[in-house]
Amino acid sequence: MIFGDGFLPFHFELEVERGAVDDVREAVRAAFSRAGGQWPGIRSVEQIVARLQAIPRVRRVVAEGPQSSVLIPLRMVRASVDAPVAMSTVLGTGPVADAIEAALQCHGIDLRSSRRLSDADSPFECSIREPGGAHRSLRLYPCSKARFAAGVSIEAAEIGHLVLNRVNKGLTDLATAVSTRGGEVSFRPHKVGRHDKVEDLLAVLPATTQLVLSTRDGVLQKVARALAVGPASRWKPAPETWVEDGGATLAEALLDRMRPGSLVLLHGHRDNGSVLFDGVAPPAHVAAPAWADGASRAARLQGALLGLRLVRVEGCASSAGGDQCLAALAASVQRAAFEGTKARPWGYGWRVQP
Repeated sequence: MIFGDGFLPFHFELEVERGAVDDVREAVRAAFSRAGGQWPGIRSVEQIVARLQAIPRVRRVVAEGPQSSVLIPLRMVRASVDAPVAMSTVLGTGPVADAIEAALQCHGIDLRSSRRLSDADSPFECSIREPGGAHRSLRLYPCSKARFAAGVSIEAAEIGHLVLNRVNKGLTDLATAVSTRGGEVSFRPHKVGRHDKVEDLLAVLPATTQLVLSTRDGVLQKVARALAVGPASRWKPAPETWVEDGGATLAEALLDRMRPGSLVLLHGHRDNGSVLFDGVAPPAHVAAPAWADGASRAARLQGALLGLRLVRVEGCASSAGGDQCLAALAASVQRAAFEGTKARPWGYGWRVQP
């Protein structure tokens, strides 16, 4: 079983008129009160769409379905690998929670070891976008958000491969157990901060077999500074040449801490280019498609790398099978990560269309 754990809200995309992002964001906040853990007057996702659509200057609303930085790679893996895929989360009770559960069933992802709140619905979030312009997000909770803090409780023996986007002691122990049995541990830290320290991130590297580091939110830069790799001025957000100038040194420092045969993928979130390292073949550089927008594909890169690593690429037995194997893997990962993302919404539909 391929397993991941994390927070899971329902996601809506709102396209608005130019210059309306901030006004719509405040109107969305005002349109949804909460009472007793539920959304008053809401009995279905369709009613949420109707209420959002009624806000002035909103052009279009799409219910994309549950979306999170763990679910995205799990869905990518599910599309590549014929194996059970499961996720644990904190799920509410109500129309939003029902829609989340129905969507996961459609996607072939099981809920395992999840905690359910009996007196509160699940949260939802809105991405509010101008056509080709500004973008703001808003997350709404029906009760205290502390109640949705994830806490995994599953036996390591049930897990064949693990997907991580954060670390704590429980997840580090789980990763170590999975890795000890030869499973893949795919890790993409989505932030580094007060609750997600660099020291904790580095502590899970001995169990990690695939590491994806992005410049988004300064994650790659903070890891580089912690490892004293390159001058601090080099690791500004998405500079043009950081991957080539210092990426190989950083990847080598990371691979030295990881399980033998591991992979490191460095990703620049502004231009969506990436470089794949295995410590044996020359780094494999892949540029984003010419049509790519500025939306980061790091979560999709994580899922594509794990899925293709599990099924192998172009007949290569391993990433260390030669220069062509690593280059083929990098190109296939990049291609899979961008497939189907040419326009927003990206098609994470919550229902299977006939």
